[in-house]
Amino acid sequence: MSRVVICPGSRSAPLTLAFASHPTIQKFVVSDERSAAYMALGMAQSLQEPVVLICTSGTAALNFYPAIAEAFYQKIPLLIFTGDRPPEWIDQGNGQSIRQFEVFRNHVKASYQMPLDYVHKDSIWQINRNVNEAILKATTFPFGPIHINFPFREPFYPLDNQEIKFSDQPHIIHFYANQSSLTKDSWQEIILLLQANPKKLILAGFGFPNRKLINALNAFQYNNPIPVICESTSNLHKLSSTILQAETILKGNTNQDFSPQLLITFGGEIISKHIKNYFRNYNSKLHFHISNEDVIYDPLQSITHHIKLAPEDFFIELSNKSFLNTDSDFLNIWKQENEKLKKLKNEYFKNNQDWNELSAIHRLIQVIPANTAIHVGNSMPIRYFNILLNNEINENIEIFSNRGTSGIDGSVSSAIGGALVNEKLNVLLLGDMSFFYDRNAFWIQNLPDNLRIIVFNNHGGGIFRLVEGSSVRPELETYFETKQNLKAIHLAQEYGIKYYNITNLKEFEHILPDFLDLKKKIQIIEIETNTKESANIFKKFISAIEKNK
Repeated sequence: MSRVVICPGSRSAPLTLAFASHPTIQKFVVSDERSAAYMALGMAQSLQEPVVLICTSGTAALNFYPAIAEAFYQKIPLLIFTGDRPPEWIDQGNGQSIRQFEVFRNHVKASYQMPLDYVHKDSIWQINRNVNEAILKATTFPFGPIHINFPFREPFYPLDNQEIKFSDQPHIIHFYANQSSLTKDSWQEIILLLQANPKKLILAGFGFPNRKLINALNAFQYNNPIPVICESTSNLHKLSSTILQAETILKGNTNQDFSPQLLITFGGEIISKHIKNYFRNYNSKLHFHISNEDVIYDPLQSITHHIKLAPEDFFIELSNKSFLNTDSDFLNIWKQENEKLKKLKNEYFKNNQDWNELSAIHRLIQVIPANTAIHVGNSMPIRYFNILLNNEINENIEIFSNRGTSGIDGSVSSAIGGALVNEKLNVLLLGDMSFFYDRNAFWIQNLPDNLRIIVFNNHGGGIFRLVEGSSVRPELETYFETKQNLKAIHLAQEYGIKYYNITNLKEFEHILPDFLDLKKKIQIIEIETNTKESANIFKKFISAIEKNK
């Protein structure tokens, strides 16, 4: 725990002063609480370690909630410290006071209320114990946010002769968790089922796989070659062999040849409704879900076995077993379709040099440098990126997106948070609604130089032209698309950010080397499109691919 995001306020002053005085903790000051919370989330997401978030009492705390919910479903460790009034003054007409204790209870792993007394030895013991327990819970699988509420009496500020001191030997409680394991009989049953069902398939959901899992999956695939389906947010393009074209393969597909006898899943959300619908309609006989959580996660409505293990431990156990009886024809069907669709898409863009959102993302994927963090906004950008990602992308690319709750409200802040705590190139792709909704993200003291932003501005919520139902409603333009005439150039000028407005593919290709140069400073590319044309171009692309697949 080495970083804290602080939102200025009076009731939280004791917390702010303590962290501000600490010699080794890195401090970030952000005025907008909603943006601050998403920045802390982006930091914790990138670092995979806890980040502290501080605010004053009242509605300031409530503005943290969207990012807290996102952290809860992404399993990101956040420590939320909120200043508060003493409990006897709640509901007594005082300013900035709400019922704050456990206000996030549905979307945090735990909530703590600190004592008012910071002098008595029992209070000091309780404070230390609660903070230790909070850190341990935040960093014990499944990771997640923890809320600590701090009621303070005045005065909030030390006297001139008071010194803030830190213990040379803080009392730290160490925790050793029991590792999940299976009995010999359980493993024998699993192996027998794997042997009895040669048509096997792995489907990976949202996640940030560690090197141990990637190595285990590679070893498992080497001895047991079976298809591994992943989306962009699975971050498993690092694998030696994956199926990245599954959404296009399965869209509208009624061919049950792609359905396995035994499905193995792990990770979080699946973006594509076409993947989910296919496996819901054509259920496998057996479905193993691998997770060391207690919650049974079953979006495909087909789980037969919940195996409580970390995915890496499951595949490590099986990686040296080459007798699991795999169906090579089943693998070849998937591989051939994957290669066919990858070529079809590349040929489509080779033959269609039109300037649009799809062609921009396709070109970016082709040239994105190694060791880049790509942040993708929700609505159409993540869907475009998911469809266009192919196996040619560099294996060291990391892909981030707020897919815990899939909201548009913190995309810029999360990307800025990630860029602030790493030294690699960070590229953010998002639509105009996400960009302008989160414009307060730029209201910080020092914007990260390693951030690049591409805004697809079709001046409205273009996704609603592709959603069944809303696309044919007369209320579409007024009540769903919510038209706006904003342009990113004005924000870029206000914050001194280098800005491009790109109007054709040749111009885009020309500026990309400078835009993707890590030695340069923060830049914004705005790509303005027409929402009706964008919807038609996307439909044309999908139609052309489906016609030939």
